[in-house]
Amino acid sequence: MLASTMEYPMDEKKNSSLNKHKLQLVLGKLMADAQITYIELAKDLNMATSVIAQLLNSDEPSPRINTLIKISKYFKITVSQLIGEASLEAKYPVLVALDEGVIKENIYWNPSLFIDATNIVVQFIKDNNIKEINSEVVIPIVKEIYSYSARKRLNEIDKDFSNWYLNFIKKQI
Repeated sequence: MLASTMEYPMDEKKNSSLNKHKLQLVLGKLMADAQITYIELAKDLNMATSVIAQLLNSDEPSPRINTLIKISKYFKITVSQLIGEASLEAKYPVLVALDEGVIKENIYWNPSLFIDATNIVVQFIKDNNIKEINSEVVIPIVKEIYSYSARKRLNEIDKDFSNWYLNFIKKQI
């Protein structure tokens, strides 16, 4: 049931009660699979245990994007997978290659698509006058938007997904 049948919500209000528990379910599964406790995870991530406990137990978890990125990197998944908007079974070879600095034959690489993803993120930051943001936050956002369209082998960025994702991220900043 962790695998979502939708790639992104079309109506956030309609899906909000469902979405708020996806993060808890996914994080709980990841921790169980890794056989670690929330205390161990918090220690490994250099976070307060209360942050992880809140994510696992709160009726209204509201993590910061930096927290989601740290946890995603720890488990080697995307933020979309962590929040339950993409299946944990989905493979993201481009992200693995980018993280490892290795390009493999079977990886779909489209430089113009990556440039478009970067431009969309930069324009969103400008349009929303977001000043307090750094490359550790921006780069994973670009990668997420790029990988979503690259997985589908699209020749252009999926505008619906990028708009939804950027607005989701904006709420977290």
